[in-house]
Amino acid sequence: MTTRWEAEGLFVKVCGLGTPADVEAAAEAGADAVGFVFWEPSPRHHDLPTIRRLAEASPVTTVLVTVDLDSEDLLAAAAQAGVDAVQPHGRHSGVAAAAARRFGLGVICPIRAGEEPPAEAPDELLLIDTPHASLPGGTGETFDWDTIAHLERRFLLAGGLDPENVAAAVRRVRPFGVDASSGLESSPGVKDPARIRDFVKVAKEAHRS
Repeated sequence: MTTRWEAEGLFVKVCGLGTPADVEAAAEAGADAVGFVFWEPSPRHHDLPTIRRLAEASPVTTVLVTVDLDSEDLLAAAAQAGVDAVQPHGRHSGVAAAAARRFGLGVICPIRAGEEPPAEAPDELLLIDTPHASLPGGTGETFDWDTIAHLERRFLLAGGLDPENVAAAVRRVRPFGVDASSGLESSPGVKDPARIRDFVKVAKEAHRS
């Protein structure tokens, strides 16, 4: 059965989008998924009605990124946002992810580099990010990619990726896909369309080389 996480070549997710122009730039560049942040401390946070409008305008897979939501709140938020998938961080993430799968949503399961990955589940995609004491993601910092080069299951590589370093990351790690947010911005929370286009282009070309 074909899942929403399949792509021709490298899977690219562009996260932290906040305007229709962001969504258009990502889709036109060839991104396979776009992510929207629903977590108020983040400079990329947007309310659910705004996220719904952005998701409805997206021709590619849409992902709601949340922090510390329990199963009931996650499912309610996903329904209100009208997204295809969720990426639950923090407390309750494992239980909430299982509930989302039962509800028919795709799930991106975020872990920090060095953590033991959970058992693989249908329609779930592992995301490996940079460890941080307080932030669930969006640190803008890379980690030692060699520590995960041995993984044989498919995963998204995240953590400080940008148009300047993504080619090296893809060639070193050979991930199923990559995910970027802060590295594609002109200032916190403000995406740069040119950096989005460059990131997707460079990442996919590196995968083919």
